[in-house]
Amino acid sequence: MKYLEITIITTTAASELAAELLTAEGSSGISIVDKNDLLALSKEKAAWDYIEDGLLEKMGEHARVSGYFDLEAGAEAILRLEKRAARLNGHELGIDLGPMEIVKREIDDNDWIDLWKKHFVPVNIGGITIVPEWLAGGAATDGAQKNVFLNPGMAFGTGEHETTRGCIELLQRAGIAGKTVIDLGCGSGILGLTAAALGAARVTMIDIDALAVKAARHNVLINAENGLDVSFITVTEGDLFQKADMRADVIAANLASGLLISAAKDITAHLNPGGALILSGIIEERLEGVLKAYRDVLGADAVKETLHLGDWVALLLLKGE
Repeated sequence: MKYLEITIITTTAASELAAELLTAEGSSGISIVDKNDLLALSKEKAAWDYIEDGLLEKMGEHARVSGYFDLEAGAEAILRLEKRAARLNGHELGIDLGPMEIVKREIDDNDWIDLWKKHFVPVNIGGITIVPEWLAGGAATDGAQKNVFLNPGMAFGTGEHETTRGCIELLQRAGIAGKTVIDLGCGSGILGLTAAALGAARVTMIDIDALAVKAARHNVLINAENGLDVSFITVTEGDLFQKADMRADVIAANLASGLLISAAKDITAHLNPGGALILSGIIEERLEGVLKAYRDVLGADAVKETLHLGDWVALLLLKGE
């Protein structure tokens, strides 16, 4: 199947804004390719040793934020995005937007697979290692390290970006073992699978995007084939906010800041009393807005940890009994 990839060339600081523009146009998932992500991984020695030679030099200095559309819808989206980008360049937003250049290309499923095989490498995040499906045979077997196997497809979420890494780090500090978990906006399913590897009793992955649900289900099967117990994982297509009876002890939500703010009451309503809420996808400039929204709902003392990774922030909050 062919897709239209629309890429906005911008900066790390403005990458969330670009992602929100593409999402508003109906993109089937978002990909952020940012040299700063790999530089951070390299400094922390979080990636294995076989990143392709010269990859960092090839990536350039700007972040590339891509969305994926069917061919007809994408052509119309480009026109609207160009107008929105022009309007943004005319306002003082307090952040460097970079060129905000819009680039398009047609791709098919095979192109996508080849791209990920070049750029997606195993990543260590605390006691979790995210391993590409095609490298499963060479995965580490150290009992202290838990492997999560992944083929992101077109749903994204690989552990390389600070937003995903922040969630995975906080999941390891939230006391997941024996708990029920919701991976909200699951994408590739990376957070739900991490929760399963950490000993969760039940995991529900939910996303409104059919491509994300397809990718998450595929990744559940991959992990089952590699020894992870997935019998307690459910992958659901739909809107959590329309499922009043769906609740969990832990909710992980790696979403755009604007959505986190507007949905604060809805998200927390699905969290059991005494439960933990992990939020990511928060650019530094939007942190205070997110904090206010959740303190208004959960109380002034709800925030237990604020994790800064590059220009991004992840939060661990607790709901009162």
